[in-house]
Amino acid sequence: MQARLVPPFYPHRTVAALVPLLHMGTSVRDSGIFSATIFGRGRAGARLTVYRRIDYAVRQAPQGVTTTMSSTKQKLRLAGALAALATFAFTLGCRGFFVNPTLTTVTVGPTGFNLPVGSTQQMTATGTFNDGSTKALTSGVVWTSSDDTIAKVSSSGQVTGIAAGTATITAQSGTITGTASITVALTNVTGLTISPTTRSVKANGGTVTFTALATISGSSTPVDVSAQASWTIGPDTTNFTLTQLVTPETVTASTATAGQQETLTATYTSGTTVFTATATVTVTP
Repeated sequence: MQARLVPPFYPHRTVAALVPLLHMGTSVRDSGIFSATIFGRGRAGARLTVYRRIDYAVRQAPQGVTTTMSSTKQKLRLAGALAALATFAFTLGCRGFFVNPTLTTVTVGPTGFNLPVGSTQQMTATGTFNDGSTKALTSGVVWTSSDDTIAKVSSSGQVTGIAAGTATITAQSGTITGTASITVALTNVTGLTISPTTRSVKANGGTVTFTALATISGSSTPVDVSAQASWTIGPDTTNFTLTQLVTPETVTASTATAGQQETLTATYTSGTTVFTATATVTVTP
């Protein structure tokens, strides 16, 4: 008699092979099928499960041939074969027979939030694998900040707000990286001004720059928040372009004509308080 592995109904997690295990004697024409499913993730805490289904059928021996092995001996042989196969499968699993899922993406969170200067925020990294599973990455992750003068990040992913600005926090596991953007905001702002308060710009492509300055409680030195402020110009909004998210803010009179006078507005949010400041832009020939 022979036993063999046949593919069951889980082809993506099945190891199938033909393994001759039993020889029940030349005087008996027997057939047996051993069906096994072996699956697991192959990493720490991996599970190896073997589902066994045995179909045993003894077909009528050819005419003139007699059975020389008892049913009891046949069962003992079969039991021994099953034990040998289980040991074989377990050994293969221990030797890395199963391939670990491959990390495909890293998601960093939270993202797009405001972090007050001096405050901290614990970041998280979640890995997605090629088998569709996800896992919180708590070890083997390298954390970096795009600008340590704005936000510093520790080896465990804790971010500290250093100065007003925007920084990108990156988590890397192996060769896979994920990012999140954070804005460090001032919490003790008492006012906002634009410097200078008035400027002239030449028509047909002339440029001029402005700076938004936040007044800080207990400090005589204002803080440049031009890159964190939102800028608008009007009432003519179509003949001017604004850079946004940089310092200083640049205003271009792309198609404006001489004699126009527009109001430039900077808006800055500190905590739940919104501050605004204005300046005048005059177009000259």
